[in-house]
Amino acid sequence: AEIRGRTIFLHIQVAEKPRQGPVKYPNLSRSEVDKLSDIVPFSTGQQLSDAMLSEAKRSIRGYFVDKGYLKTKVTIIEIPDTAIKSGLVPLRVTVDKGPKVKIKEVAFEGNDELSDKRLRRAMKKTRAKKWWNIFGSSKFSASEYKDDKAKVIGLYNEQGFRNAAIVHDTMYYVSDDRVRVEVTVDEGGKFHYRN
Repeated sequence: AEIRGRTIFLHIQVAEKPRQGPVKYPNLSRSEVDKLSDIVPFSTGQQLSDAMLSEAKRSIRGYFVDKGYLKTKVTIIEIPDTAIKSGLVPLRVTVDKGPKVKIKEVAFEGNDELSDKRLRRAMKKTRAKKWWNIFGSSKFSASEYKDDKAKVIGLYNEQGFRNAAIVHDTMYYVSDDRVRVEVTVDEGGKFHYRN
């Protein structure tokens, strides 16, 4: 700033935000890179902003969480490109998937009328890994878990418990790659129909 008498002159220096160059995924397979290119809105030449980078991290992490990798960590590094004066900044997206998290046990509380076994059978996708089922998947997916909770309520409704509700549910780690799912049910009263 410069002051002359009663006048102040401000010197403002403006720096243009860098533009995105090519994106590299060093530790992912080609099929994963192809799927991520459909999900993540990277396009060469667009301005890099913190909001765009955080949205990309969230989208990439969400993709792998749906695949069962709940401990995924994503880092996006802007690589300074001094050799080429094009103004494009290449990005390196490093994904640490972590272990694939599987369900160790699904436990129910508050159910007196319907057995744990019957409620577990109603949950089609949220299942614990059994030793005799070598092809069965027991990965934890939040969207499938939400659908399965609705199926449990549907089973109660079929049995005449119209006021049944899931009052509490939680998921916590019992080891590095296993989770336990607990569901607390309020069955309500049974409705009877007369002729």
